[in-house]
Amino acid sequence: MIPVLDTFTFRGLRYESLSVPASDGTPLHVERAGRPDGPVILLANGIGVRWYGFAPVFELLAPEACVISWDYRGMGGSTPLSSDRLEIPDEAADALAVLDALAPGRPVAGLGWSMGVPVLVEAHRRDPDRFSRMALVFGAPGLPFVHAFSPAVDRLIRGVLGTALSQPAAPLLLRAALSRIEPAVREFLYTIRFAGRRTDPELFRMCVEGVLANQLEIYGRTLLGLCLHDGWDHLPDMRLPAWVAGGTADWVTPVAAMERTAALLPDATYHEIPEASHFGLLEDHPGLLDNLAGFLLH
Repeated sequence: MIPVLDTFTFRGLRYESLSVPASDGTPLHVERAGRPDGPVILLANGIGVRWYGFAPVFELLAPEACVISWDYRGMGGSTPLSSDRLEIPDEAADALAVLDALAPGRPVAGLGWSMGVPVLVEAHRRDPDRFSRMALVFGAPGLPFVHAFSPAVDRLIRGVLGTALSQPAAPLLLRAALSRIEPAVREFLYTIRFAGRRTDPELFRMCVEGVLANQLEIYGRTLLGLCLHDGWDHLPDMRLPAWVAGGTADWVTPVAAMERTAALLPDATYHEIPEASHFGLLEDHPGLLDNLAGFLLH
């Protein structure tokens, strides 16, 4: 029995905070809300984002389901990191560790956003019988910068990341600089349409502040692992109902990548969300959350 460490209320919904050990001892910080006896739904977040990246989803699903989200290893409350393992398969193993601890033997519906997409694809590769259905939104199952830009730009980004991470002081200096100008960082992200102007302002501020609060070395190493990971080969083996969504304003994961994801899955429906950015789940798009919830609760 995993004890509840704390409880808090956000926008009228009560959350529980728990800690689950990963296989290497890293404490995995978990937020849980909803009905303990309801269907289990696992939410896999974007890189460095915590539970509030899924706040509208929690609020919609909690009356009927047991909804679980966790902080990726070395980030948020999942510290200290107990090893140097920061690859996508390590994050997928953590997802299964959370389910083993909090929902042993129960079928699970999964929702992955951004980095959460390859994490859940790899979790399914490891334990396909664990998942009953899966929603993959605004995130490619592998090689994200290749699909967002090109192989050449992907190599450039990986080279810059590798060089920066080889300089011990660089992540510390960058974090200090960015944290001091967080409102300007947020405005810049709006300007480049990383997030749309319809994004819930409070939740987007929490997301940006939360990412900047992470150790940027851990964030950078995780991002590098994400860049290198390729889960496309497993999609044809995912024989479960799947719900895939792409946003026409999401240049981080273009609709072509999401269309290809749906096409490779044996039992998928594709939903194109007009004007949705990479943060489409935090924007007000008619029917998006209701349709997604209907699928996950089926």
